[in-house]
Amino acid sequence: MGAGLDRLVRELVMVQGTGSRRVGMLKNVHAEFERLETRWKGRLEQNFKNYGIPGTTMPKEQFNSEGRHPTGGPRSKDLQLYAFKAFQHRLYGPSISIDGVETFVGLWLVTDKKRNKANPKLLQSVARSFQPYLD
Repeated sequence: MGAGLDRLVRELVMVQGTGSRRVGMLKNVHAEFERLETRWKGRLEQNFKNYGIPGTTMPKEQFNSEGRHPTGGPRSKDLQLYAFKAFQHRLYGPSISIDGVETFVGLWLVTDKKRNKANPKLLQSVARSFQPYLD
């Protein structure tokens, strides 16, 4: 692992660590997640659990690809972003390999989503927030 990935691993709070895929969040995002209303937090946690089941394909209403977005900076990279969904709540981030296990990294939590289509400026901000973890 490079220095950026090591830093990312230190800053992650793992919320789903079983099965073939994992889910983690940055500490500040996890703090927001803990303050969610119980029913929305529970729905997202169920989606995280389903994500870890080997061979599972999740419906777009629970987990969706949001396209590729540049991270910016001198080593810019196009980052594939995904979103876990529960009504108007979205957890955005990439899915990367950590120690050989596919891991969703929650970078940004939105709790007042108004439209089904994601805001392109928000997705750009999410991708840019991953830039410090690139090696």
